[in-house]
Amino acid sequence: MSQIYETYWKLTLEYSDFASKNFNECLKIIVDFIDTHDMSEYSKYLYEDLQKEVFKFNPKRNYASVRKSINQFLKLGFINNFLHSYHPKTKDFLRETDVEIKKRIYSEILYDNASFGRSVTEPCDVKEINFLIKTMQVCKSINKDNLSAIMMQNINQKAYLKQNELDSITELAIKRGFINRKYNQVNYLFNICKNILTGIYIDSKHRLTLEKPEFSDSEKDISKTRDAYKQTLYKYDLYNESKKLNNEIICFVENIKYPVLIASHIKPFIKCKEQEQFDSNNGLLLSKNLDYLFDNGWISFKNNGEILCAKNMDLKLQKYLSDKTLDAKYLNARRIKYLEYHRKYVFDDDKSYKF
Repeated sequence: MSQIYETYWKLTLEYSDFASKNFNECLKIIVDFIDTHDMSEYSKYLYEDLQKEVFKFNPKRNYASVRKSINQFLKLGFINNFLHSYHPKTKDFLRETDVEIKKRIYSEILYDNASFGRSVTEPCDVKEINFLIKTMQVCKSINKDNLSAIMMQNINQKAYLKQNELDSITELAIKRGFINRKYNQVNYLFNICKNILTGIYIDSKHRLTLEKPEFSDSEKDISKTRDAYKQTLYKYDLYNESKKLNNEIICFVENIKYPVLIASHIKPFIKCKEQEQFDSNNGLLLSKNLDYLFDNGWISFKNNGEILCAKNMDLKLQKYLSDKTLDAKYLNARRIKYLEYHRKYVFDDDKSYKF
């Protein structure tokens, strides 16, 4: 039988468990190496030195396995082309010990920067995971046949597939028998999506789909202008913070478990630098009414969590809010900095009713 040669997304990892010692130690060696050497220009001699350090940590039968273990971190997006630098969240990932939070950071790095064709000597900026998740957002869910068809695509010119495009290429992939020939590769990527990426789950028809937290109408409008997957991760961060601190998901100020809570930016999204946009420290989980008051400058909070109300606010409302505070457990240094911005640029003590 003649061999069928075809191009498709390929991903093989030396260390697949992101929480394992080998995964984290190897990544740390690479990050430390980048920090201590001038990597602005690619150097094969420095690359050889790095291979020796990785070999010393975990001796392999040959250096091909060592290079595979280094290259996997470029493919996953932790490390950038030619070892020049690393993703801004890579050190957060290394520092984190909570597996759920580590998984969430891993998801963001893969979404931002994973490029399966990248290696130390072969730069690549094709972002397969980003394409896959955006296609899921548009098409709502995908099965393994859909995934196999997506894996055959050259995605240089597109950001995602529409439903009619997905249906068409899936029919072609089934005719070609791709999934049967590459079952292990399809299954491998399917399981990464199912088990590793935060916010993706299997529905009742065994299809991959995005699990979105309950969004208010205003948040649905917001997600049309922001990256929807990152907005979802941002809200998950605040959910996780509440679960960790309170054992349930509640409004940070009223301590009530409302059916819908808003992930409310402290420093307005439109004013944020890139690294501030989805930083959970720049967020509070609030009820809809408190989110409106906070977002529109009617209320703010002092550095000790005490609430501030605009002086023209209805007295009954001021009385209701008077004993509400932002508990000290939420007030880390970064969040306090964001609150200082809010008091200075968003809170308006002279704000008045327009009716």
